[in-house]
Amino acid sequence: MTQEEARAFVWGPWEFNTGASAQVVTNRESRPRAYSRVNGKNWDLLSMTRTRPGRWMSDGPDEWRKRWRDQPVRLLLTCRCEGYEPWFVQRDVEVEQGGGPQVHWL
Repeated sequence: MTQEEARAFVWGPWEFNTGASAQVVTNRESRPRAYSRVNGKNWDLLSMTRTRPGRWMSDGPDEWRKRWRDQPVRLLLTCRCEGYEPWFVQRDVEVEQGGGPQVHWL
């Protein structure tokens, strides 16, 4: 495994779909954007795909999927507001069976 592969690898059930949105930078990161409760823009829809085992792993796709089946998606938001130091919000989001992660941030 190379350093680049290690940085890009997602240890979890879902990753961003890099081909589905201009808002996605990598399978792990989205582009910064503004949200506001005042104007109502406080959500986004970003496509996600199931992860797969790394090429260096002995797990096949079925074993990998079983390992991560009931695990939440961990999100880390970096928040910025002029005049303040950035702060971070981490949340684990449960995934409903038969579907992908749906995050509702209020």
